[in-house]
Amino acid sequence: MITSPSLLGSIRWAFEEETLENGLRVIYLPNHRVPLVAVVVYYHVGARDEKPGETGFAHLFEHMMFQASEHVGKNEFFKYIEAWGGSFNGNTTHERTVYYEVLPADQLPLALWLESDRMRSLAVTAEHLQNQIDTVKEERRFRYDNAPYMGAWLAFNEVAYQNFANAHSVIGSMADLDAATLDKVQRFFNRYYRPNNAVLVVAGDFDPGAARAWVKYYFGDIPPGETIRRPDLTEPPLRGPRRLEYPDRLARLPGVLFGYRMPPWGDEHFYAAWLFYAALAEGRGAYLKRRLIHELGWAIEVSGIFDARRGPGMADVLVLHRPDVEGDEVVERVQSMIASYLTDFTVSELERARSVIIDGMVRDWQENLERALSVGESAVLDGDARAYYRDVEALLDLSLQDVIAAAGAIFVPEHRVHAVIRPVQDDTEETDV
Repeated sequence: MITSPSLLGSIRWAFEEETLENGLRVIYLPNHRVPLVAVVVYYHVGARDEKPGETGFAHLFEHMMFQASEHVGKNEFFKYIEAWGGSFNGNTTHERTVYYEVLPADQLPLALWLESDRMRSLAVTAEHLQNQIDTVKEERRFRYDNAPYMGAWLAFNEVAYQNFANAHSVIGSMADLDAATLDKVQRFFNRYYRPNNAVLVVAGDFDPGAARAWVKYYFGDIPPGETIRRPDLTEPPLRGPRRLEYPDRLARLPGVLFGYRMPPWGDEHFYAAWLFYAALAEGRGAYLKRRLIHELGWAIEVSGIFDARRGPGMADVLVLHRPDVEGDEVVERVQSMIASYLTDFTVSELERARSVIIDGMVRDWQENLERALSVGESAVLDGDARAYYRDVEALLDLSLQDVIAAAGAIFVPEHRVHAVIRPVQDDTEETDV
């Protein structure tokens, strides 16, 4: 077990919190090392909140929010930020949507004004909607429909999860995007993009008193929305192993995508499983990379995909292998390797995995933006802005025996799903799920 008081002290940042009368939670995270400020807004909405027939709506709004609002014209959001040398972006997961800006410290009011104006008065128009539907459809074509192995990834998740809230993709279906109406999209915005469903984080070089005054000025009178009932994320037992075969017209190498059902983020066994998975698949020295690529010579590439969620998640691995090796043989060999690895798992392997995860976190947290993102995500999804610290503490406290016991119960065939990805040249062949 590692004990590192200096590490824990260095990442236990001082911050203040308040909740405005309209329900907006605000976190102030000062850091005066560089004259920059990051403004982050998390909305507690993701793909899991969508209804059948409305998939892709959460991600669609990631694009819609950059169109226009009452006082910010089309394409002006970008101009305001870029005029000051700032940066901005947003992203969507199954669980939340986030937007952020990084600007010179004296431009904090600008970032707050831009975020408040689109929260208050986003221009949800027919023109903007059609324009962004076309943009998202093109993104889907580029990232999924015309990318090797990505079709298998979408099909894999529909087998790995039975609950609609968990199983469908963040990008959404073409049919649902085509069927999106202005009325449906406006209702989605009115429901989820409200101050009482959001967390605002201000991080960097600012005066707390002035920042509080600016936040109240820009956000204080935005009306709250309805109370939102969160979706049921429970899943029936996987009762694996479950297998699907995916003919891929775009792939040039055969592959297998396999994964194991993970407990929800924060569960008592989650952190132990995370550490074992990191030892298996993350970093250059990962066990499966060593064995499959360098020792056996079966694989050309081994990639880890850790799809952890606050509901049930998956710990996945994509292996691109030699054409003369059968995909099912790769899976069975990997299963045997995992069993052997559990038997021989050592403290040094555990510490390598722990370093891969925690060093990455600490390295990211040197930046104001990454600190703000971690604190904000903890606040919106865990209900506690300090949950990021709980994660590190839990990872540091685990013993070798803890990890072996949890991983031995999770990385087993009963919790496994795998897809055999077979390159094909015949366009008429269809997926057999």
